[in-house]
Amino acid sequence: MKKLLVAASIIMALGMSSCKKSWNCVCTDGTNQITAETYKETKFLTAKEKCDSKQADVRAINPNASCSIK
Repeated sequence: MKKLLVAASIIMALGMSSCKKSWNCVCTDGTNQITAETYKETKFLTAKEKCDSKQADVRAINPNASCSIK
């Protein structure tokens, strides 16, 4: 049973990382949306890296900001 769960987790991770689609990076200050960016035809991990970079830029202006992929 444990091996089946591990195998399913690996398959899901591979499936998410290889799928190219549009991803939205939404940045908020905790209450309000500050900015949003769309990464078209991008893999999840690439979009996540870009969104993390965007978060670093936004936090230089507003330390309370956070960005996430949706």
